[in-house]
Amino acid sequence: MSNKSDIRRTFNTFRKNLKPGRADKYLPEVAQELRRILEKSEKQTTPNVTERLKPGELTDTAIYLTEMAEDLHNEIGLWNCLEEQQLKLYGKRIPWFSDQEDPLPPENVLARRIRFFLWNLFRLFRPQVYISFDNPSLVHMSEKASDHLQNRFAEIPKGSGLNTMLQPEVNTSKDLHRLLVWLGAQSYLIRPIFWHQFHLDTTQVKPEEIYLFLCGYPILYSGMTVVDFAANLLNLDESDCKDLLEWNHRQVGVYQTEEIKKDEKGLHQIKMKNLINNRTYQVAGAPDEAITGFEANPILLSALVPWRGKWDLAGGLEPVHIKPPENLDTVRRDFIKNQPYYAYNVDRKLGERARLATEALHLEFNTKFGDDLIAFPKVEEMLSEMRSFCDTLLEKADPNDADYPPVKEDPDSMNATLLPPICTGFPENIDTFQSDLAVFFNPKNGLELIPFFQDLISGMKKNGNGLTLEERDTIQLMVESTSVSPEFIDRICKDHGPESVYASYGISSGQGPDFLKFILKCSKGIHYRNQQTLLQPEFLFLGNKDSLMP
Repeated sequence: MSNKSDIRRTFNTFRKNLKPGRADKYLPEVAQELRRILEKSEKQTTPNVTERLKPGELTDTAIYLTEMAEDLHNEIGLWNCLEEQQLKLYGKRIPWFSDQEDPLPPENVLARRIRFFLWNLFRLFRPQVYISFDNPSLVHMSEKASDHLQNRFAEIPKGSGLNTMLQPEVNTSKDLHRLLVWLGAQSYLIRPIFWHQFHLDTTQVKPEEIYLFLCGYPILYSGMTVVDFAANLLNLDESDCKDLLEWNHRQVGVYQTEEIKKDEKGLHQIKMKNLINNRTYQVAGAPDEAITGFEANPILLSALVPWRGKWDLAGGLEPVHIKPPENLDTVRRDFIKNQPYYAYNVDRKLGERARLATEALHLEFNTKFGDDLIAFPKVEEMLSEMRSFCDTLLEKADPNDADYPPVKEDPDSMNATLLPPICTGFPENIDTFQSDLAVFFNPKNGLELIPFFQDLISGMKKNGNGLTLEERDTIQLMVESTSVSPEFIDRICKDHGPESVYASYGISSGQGPDFLKFILKCSKGIHYRNQQTLLQPEFLFLGNKDSLMP
């Protein structure tokens, strides 16, 4: 199929059932022309063929940039949401450029916006090959794209079908969810990340995974979620906007169905009790297909979101199989142990208790090891030391603690139940890991495993000079991995200086402070949200670097 056909098909796919505006019919032609310009620009500035974008990536890039220009031309608001957030966080609409270049000269605004978008977009296309912000090929491509889009859109009338589509009257949470899905899966600014996340195939994706992306996944360009974009973009009143932002902190828990009845409109209303915080929730408008699940499994693991004084189901339902009702305490303890960050979110008293306990355990860790960051040459040594530390904690645990009884299980499994459960969650294959690693006890989050620690420190000690490819990749990996906290990055930058972090991304030290804040917010956005939901994060480390990529 020709590139022209690919482009037209893409526009048709992402704009189906959309009433077109006056300018929509021009977009495929503009994108096709832009694709030829981008391809020519690469040939002129990137002699190494293997470093150039693939044909499909060139096509996608031309479409994204055309839609970006459409957004700005018609004041749809997507790009403005992004820049307003960056202005709020960094004091600049485009944070990594030097102060001398601000304010933006009018003739350079689009070129610099495109360079920002392309630099982030190329991170998806080439996650292991980073180019600097000042890379000649990137600058040249951005300027050529800017010239073309400005000239073409000067001739195109205003009017996009997206303006109408994004300004409807929102009556139900279903209306809101439909718009969230469109923003996440079809808008030019977010869909590259959505399809990258789900590998171009959503047929096997559970509804809960879609909700997690919409309500919790940090968008590459800013650290915002789809919900954050929607709250700034959609036509919502203050109360509805407040409810929507709470979707970022869904009420995940184990629920007991207490009552099911139909309202005057024939919709099912369900009264549910959260076994974690003993709070009762009135769930409105549950679909018929969900009622069977409630009736067959009165104890369910589910997630709720607020909407106009009631609560709605968020994502799929997963039955929690228990025996008699007298085992509800066991269900509660298991949920707290296995999903502590969700438990702390719905029960703030439990979260505060865990926070104080984590701070106390941080002191215990420092007392035993003399520091909260300890390197181990082999995993066997780390496991031995952690078992010893857990044994010490178990001796001090309260045997009458209803939520965290000090039960010692198989010592080789490292699954001791503690308050908080800092020694749970080590991967099953951790003992097969062949490289070095470090343990960092984060007083905010708990225990973190840091693999490839010597490569990291070797690179950090060079202060940005003469980094090897392995050192650079390891630094980027740790900066971007969601399983490594911002506090750890702050710690190593405090110990060794941040110069090697800046050099790993090809930026100057003058741009560094803004950039480090920017990249941490984008890659680790979840860590900057409600901190109580992050105590004891899951160990995502599985023994290889690919498993740590965001």
